[in-house]
Amino acid sequence: MTQKLEAFRALLEKQLNERGARVLPDLHKSSVANGYPGWYRVQVKPLQKYIRVSVLNGKEHSQETVRYFVDMENGDVYGAESWRKPNFKRKYGNLDTITEWDWSDYYAVSLKGVDTLVPKNQRKG
Repeated sequence: MTQKLEAFRALLEKQLNERGARVLPDLHKSSVANGYPGWYRVQVKPLQKYIRVSVLNGKEHSQETVRYFVDMENGDVYGAESWRKPNFKRKYGNLDTITEWDWSDYYAVSLKGVDTLVPKNQRKG
């Protein structure tokens, strides 16, 4: 799972920075000039059952926003309800399907038209 998680982290960071270069060109350029790969940096942090995926931005990447949680058991990717809890209503595939999603905006969008809303009778928790 470590390689898949790193692939997800790298893809998320790449897509966010590509969008940032288009939408926030001055901020992106100043970040690159200061030795960063771009305005955004993605970090993963293992918790008890889930891996928290955060996006850091701002000067020296000091502002953290939790975007996703990855289930350690099966690699399912959920949105964040809060900084410490997954939102089981929103599922963004799993670590095997990361290339089927556009991660460049605040919420991921399926490239295949998959609805992220999980039916109530199929939700965890």
